[in-house]
Order: sequence, then structure tokens, then C-alpha cells
Amino acid sequence: MKLLLAFLFLPYLLHSQSIRIEGIVTDVESNVSLPFAHVGLANSTIGVITNSRGEFSLFLPKENQNKQLQVNYLGYTSRLIQIQQIPLNEQLIVKLTAVHTNLPELIIQAKKRSIIEEAIDAIPRNHDQSNMRLRGFWRSQMKDTKDFIQLSETAFDVFRSDGKDVLQILKGRASRDTTAFEQFKAFNAGISPKSLFNSSFLIDLSILSKKIRKKHTYEIKDVSTYNNRPVFVVDFDKKKSNRDTGYKGRILLDTETLAFVKISFGFSPSNTEVIEIFDSWISKKITKLGNSTWDKFDSEFNYHYADGKWYLSHSNFNVDWTLRDNDNTFSALIHYYGDFVVTEISKKNIILPEKDERARKGILIGQLDGSTEDFWKNFNYLIPDQDYDQVFKEMDARNKKISKKK
Repeated sequence: MKLLLAFLFLPYLLHSQSIRIEGIVTDVESNVSLPFAHVGLANSTIGVITNSRGEFSLFLPKENQNKQLQVNYLGYTSRLIQIQQIPLNEQLIVKLTAVHTNLPELIIQAKKRSIIEEAIDAIPRNHDQSNMRLRGFWRSQMKDTKDFIQLSETAFDVFRSDGKDVLQILKGRASRDTTAFEQFKAFNAGISPKSLFNSSFLIDLSILSKKIRKKHTYEIKDVSTYNNRPVFVVDFDKKKSNRDTGYKGRILLDTETLAFVKISFGFSPSNTEVIEIFDSWISKKITKLGNSTWDKFDSEFNYHYADGKWYLSHSNFNVDWTLRDNDNTFSALIHYYGDFVVTEISKKNIILPEKDERARKGILIGQLDGSTEDFWKNFNYLIPDQDYDQVFKEMDARNKKISKKK
């Protein structure tokens, strides 16, 4: 009887070349889905995040079948699940329990601004700066008021070895609405390999620079929990005396090590302030979009704890622009959103790819082409909030139709 149950419970799993676990993460009491929860191999750097509906898809090599799945979400108790106990071909439902914490008196008496400076000084100790290979997934989308005008998805490796940072694209696809980009005068948006890597290591992150910190105030507001560890909740905003564009946001710090757990921020402008996209006459002349403005900018960086260190797990960028040409004869409202998910980190046998295999240092969107269905069969990725295969098809069909007319 036991052998029969084992056979029914684990068919094919022990003999497959890989394990694909799909499921949803929700609150145990309300059943509300939890977006951007981290789902991965316990105490490792292999993982993904849930989408806006709490859904996830995790691809693991078969040698991990005897290990545990760990699910983390800010303000909730972490959950460990034996991978062998996960039924195949069924959606795994993971329910997490919220944790309620109190703010100790000791925290209230802490020097609120110095804690940020101490955390920055502790970055090399808390956030691994050694040679490594970072495997990631990047998705970006750009829309006008009606349709998608740009889409891209990329699986890639970023390498750090003896001070050299290079990127290799493993798989990628991109599509653009050619008519829209002619109107926008080839306005290009995306992310570069350098910015991906620097955000991974908290290097040159402008929000943490001394120049920015001088113009902002910081206050410890609460204590929460992540990965079953207590974290400080620090809110910040620009000083009233700061007449320049400032930021408003929140920083979460591990209470024991002062490691950065999360950084989220957006613009904190005055009511009358206009923030220009192109701030030099040269860039305005080259782009011919000199009167374009930022309407919104929100960004977030999340870090995951594994084997005594913290590693970037997910970052996103949420931007609204108004594009205007130099003569104010053209105007377009544009929304841009991008997700960067770190799916695996390796620190053994780091060998840089050959020069002809490396991606260029420019924006990734310009280095991708083509679209195929079942695109992420053998990669970890972020489940899209809609059918991206269909969107790619529609954009490609639209471009072909326009091309025939020309």
C-alpha cells in the first residue's frame, strides 16, 4: 500500500531531468494573493517572484528534488515545503500567515539618520561583492494611451570576475510598433547591463549617495519581518529646504546586520515643479524631444538572504513620460514598466564568455529580435500578467501590415 501511494504521489518526478513547480501564494486568512513574494530553493540563490496575481513558476534541476521550497513575503512568516511532497501537474497553493510586530522603545531612541550611514558602511559585509555569475530575467513594456508600443523579454547571465563586468544574452525577444517609434523620433527606453549589475551590488545607487542623503530626512517608523528576521522600516522624504527634485520612499534594514532588505522610492517634487527628461541642450538637440517631462518615477529593489549574505532578488521600474518635441508640435503620454528578477547566482568556476558572445554595453532592447511561443520552457521567469505570446503576435502582424502599405 505504501509503495502504491508513493507511486501515485511522485510519478515521473524522480526520473525527470527537471522539476517545474507552479502555484500561487496567498494570505492564509483572506485568501488574497501576494504579489512579488520570493519563491525559491531554501537557503539558496535560486528563485523567482510571484506576479501581480500571486502566481509563480519555478524550474529546478532534478538533483534538488530532496530539498525544500522556501516562500518569503514581507510582513509574513516564511514557509518551508518539501519538494517531494508537491503533487505533479497541480497548482501548489501556498498560504502565508501575517506577523504582527511592535516597535521597541530602544528603536525609537536610535539615531534615525545615522542608521542609514551605518547600513551603507556595512554593504561590503552584508551584500556579497565577490566574483559571481548572476542569472537574471528582464521584461519591459511600453504603452501609449491605447496599445503596447514596445515589449521585450530576456534571459541572461551577468559575470563579475576580477573587476570586469560583462553580460551574455541567453535568450531574448523584442517587438516595437514601428509607426509609434517614428512619431517618437526613435525614443529608446530600457535598461543597460551596467545598471543591472550595479543595482545588484548596491554600487553607485544614487538614492544612497551622500549628496542625496544630505537633502533628505529619515525616520524609523516601524518594525516588520522578512525571511523570519525582524527589519527596521525607515521612511524618508526630501527636506523642506530642498528646492531641487527629491525623493520619497522607504528603506527596510535587517535589525541584526543593518543589511538592506528593500529600497523603494519615487520623485518627491513640489506642486509647481516640472522635471525634464533631457536636461542638457545637447541631448535636447539630438533627441529632438527637448520639452519632454517625467510625470512619475517609482523604483524598487528587493534583496534575499542566503548562506549569510544578501543578494538582489527583484527590482522594478514604473515610469510615466510626456514626450514633446522641441517645438511643442507633438505630444504623447507614455507608460514604461520593467521587471528584473535574479533567478540564480553561482560563485564557482566563474569564466567570462568570449568577446563575440558578450552583449553590448548599450540598452538591452536594441540587442533582441524575434518572438516564439513557449518561450520560457527551460528558464526561470516571471509569469506575465497577460498572454504575451498573443501580444507579440499582434504587434508583429501590425508591423507587417504597415510595411506592406509602404
